[in-house]
Amino acid sequence: MEKPLPFEPQEPHAVEDEPAYELPPAVAFAMALRLSAEYGDDRARRLAAFHRELAARLASLGRGERADPVIAQQRLRQKSREFRRQEA
Repeated sequence: MEKPLPFEPQEPHAVEDEPAYELPPAVAFAMALRLSAEYGDDRARRLAAFHRELAARLASLGRGERADPVIAQQRLRQKSREFRRQEA
C-alpha cells in the first residue's frame, strides 16, 4: 500500500510537465534539519579521519621517517590519473 504524501500536488510547472509540490513549512524544515545533520556528521567523520592521518604522518616525521620524493611523486600521478578516469 502506498503511503500518502505529506503535501498536495500543485499546478504543473511552466517548464516541466511534472507537477510541482509545495511542502508545508514544518516538513521542509524537518527535511532541511535532517540533511544538515547528515552533512555535519559526514563532515565531522572526514575531518576526524584527516586529523588522524595528519597526526600519524607528523609522528613518523618525528621518528625520522622520510618518503622517497620520486616514489611519492609517482604515487600522486597515479592517483591523479585514477581520479580523472573516475570523473570521466
